[in-house]
Amino acid sequence: MAQSGKGEDRIIRLVKQPALTSSPRPFHTKCGRTINSKEDQFRAVVNLRTAGEQNQPLSPEAEGEVARAAGLDYAHIPVAPTGPQSEQVEAFRETLPALPGPVLVHCASGKRSGVFAVLHAAREQGLSGEDALAKARALGFDWQSPELESFVRRHLDRRA
Repeated sequence: MAQSGKGEDRIIRLVKQPALTSSPRPFHTKCGRTINSKEDQFRAVVNLRTAGEQNQPLSPEAEGEVARAAGLDYAHIPVAPTGPQSEQVEAFRETLPALPGPVLVHCASGKRSGVFAVLHAAREQGLSGEDALAKARALGFDWQSPELESFVRRHLDRRA
C-alpha cells in the first residue's frame, strides 16, 4: 500500500498486481489528467456512485461512455453513500480480475472507494479487520465514520 498527492486530490495505490488505486474524484474530472500519465496509465475504472447522487458530473452511464471512448474498461457497482453491503464488496472483488490494471476505483468522497480498496487489499494479504484499519490509517485514510470502520472489521473478521 502506498499513497500520493495531497488533500482531496490524493489518490492511494493499494495493490500492485493488479494495480488498484482509490480516488475521491472520478477519472474524468481532476484525476482525469492522470489517466494517460506515464506513472499511472489506468486501463480500467470502477465507479461506486449511484445514479442520481448529488454533485455527480456525469451519470454512471455517461461516465461509462466517456471511459470506453478513452479506451478504458468500465464497471459500475452502485453503492449508496449511506454505506456498503457485503454483497457489493463481493461483486467488486469478483469484477476486479476481469479488468486490466491499473484500475482506478472512485466514488464521491473517497470513503466508499477507500473502504472497497482496503477490503480488497486486506483480503489479498490475509489481514484482520484491526490490522487493515491500522494500515489504512497509516496511509492517511480517515473515513470519520465509526460505522464504516465497524463494517471493515466485521467484513474481514468473519472471514478469518
